[in-house]
Amino acid sequence: MLHNLDEEERIKGILTVLDHNFKVVIKINEVISRLTEKRVTLEEKMIRIYFHKLAANLVRCGASFHELLAEAYGDNTTRNEQKTKMIVERAAGLLSRAAALEELLAASESIIDDLIKILRYDLNFLEQYYEYGFYNKLTNESDLFGRSEQLLESIDKNSSTGIA
Repeated sequence: MLHNLDEEERIKGILTVLDHNFKVVIKINEVISRLTEKRVTLEEKMIRIYFHKLAANLVRCGASFHELLAEAYGDNTTRNEQKTKMIVERAAGLLSRAAALEELLAASESIIDDLIKILRYDLNFLEQYYEYGFYNKLTNESDLFGRSEQLLESIDKNSSTGIA
């Protein structure tokens, strides 16, 4: 089979989420970079560490998706109907995890955008009035890092069983 529309649609859906994933990681890099421009506080250290860990998990999620797709495509056999069916099934399984990643990215991006706005506006305001509440919001309300850990576990667990 030369072309399969289900395969194309599913792979493009996954790649769209992976594009968004790396855009969010770039925003996290901006947050970390801007935090280095201000006086170091305990909250700032905790926020920086939190975002380093979150970015690491997001990058691992992206890498896991690519590895699973490479496994589906990568045995160098000639494409046939059975091979295409396996790729489509793998992509369908990954789409549900891609949807979970997209949900996490949307929540992360909203919080990150708010922080970037403050970082660009006034570092003194950030330090005096914003950091403590923000870190509390990160850890107690949104739990982005915890959600990224759960998503990674889900991807890893299913990849080890050969089911995407």
